Amino acid sequence: MTTYRQVIGAVLVVVLLTATAVAVVPSVTAQEDSPEDEADAIQLSIALQPGGDAALSMEYRLALDTQSDRDAFDELAAEISENEESYLQRFEERFGPVVDDASSATDRDMAMEDLSVSTDTRLIGDRQFGLVSYTFDWTAFAIVDGPEIHAGDALSGLFLTEEMTLTVTWPGEYGLVHADPTPDRTEDTLVSWSGPTDFDLDEPRITISSDIEVTPVDDDSSMFLITGVLVGVVLLLTAGGWYVWRKRDTGADSPIASDETPDELLSNEEQVLQLVHNHGGRMKQAEVAEALGWTAAKTSKVVGNLRESDDLEAFRLGRENVLRLPEEEESS
Repeated sequence: MTTYRQVIGAVLVVVLLTATAVAVVPSVTAQEDSPEDEADAIQLSIALQPGGDAALSMEYRLALDTQSDRDAFDELAAEISENEESYLQRFEERFGPVVDDASSATDRDMAMEDLSVSTDTRLIGDRQFGLVSYTFDWTAFAIVDGPEIHAGDALSGLFLTEEMTLTVTWPGEYGLVHADPTPDRTEDTLVSWSGPTDFDLDEPRITISSDIEVTPVDDDSSMFLITGVLVGVVLLLTAGGWYVWRKRDTGADSPIASDETPDELLSNEEQVLQLVHNHGGRMKQAEVAEALGWTAAKTSKVVGNLRESDDLEAFRLGRENVLRLPEEEESS
């Protein structure tokens, strides 16, 4: 697998595609392939510090499934070890402007410090991976406001490809106050989002505080669940509710109200279901993205959530991905 040395040797920098000048990273074109195409997974980790700085890590994970893979990674690791300064210089040349742009956009004196690169191997699940990691300190990454720390504006509009995961951690004496959008994973000192995710221009945003006795994650989750239940009851009981109510295990037809709920009152998943329903139960995924004004990545993520919950099905028709309500298959 010669692409490891060619691709990552060119420069191991993740392409953080953004829709704003806050954090625009130039695409890597030094080689035919790009690292985000070759890496099996890319972990972007940000560890918030009490003073507002952050420790950032970009970890590329390359599956070592064959002896050829392992030999190629060993060669790459040796190359990085022998030419560490060259690798660091090329990384800094490409990521440094990101920090400078973020500094200008946020009006904070940011800097990129203590850059380092390392290689390692790790067993993740039942697969062995080769890891190439770049780490550095990003000064003034977040805003400190008394007991609270506000982070995320330096990465506004960030786009995560399918292979990428963004993880933000913080010290144990802090608790999560707010995270937007809702993370895919939340723990006591951690939130993360998995790609594909297309953050809005005012996302991601995270607020943590040292002035709370009880971690508000559970409170937020409970409030979210309570709100979700109340909204669901209202939709089911309101005559204008459109949502499909399936009588599972009864074989009965599914009654669907004809009136539409305004889009601003619907979640992303509900908007997709309503749109597909209003188009006869079937619709191309690309048409859904166009109708809702979403990116392909955002549409793919929402559709994925619906498929996991069995509220939507998908099949290939030529080169197109076609979405279908489950009732459509049952009635055909």
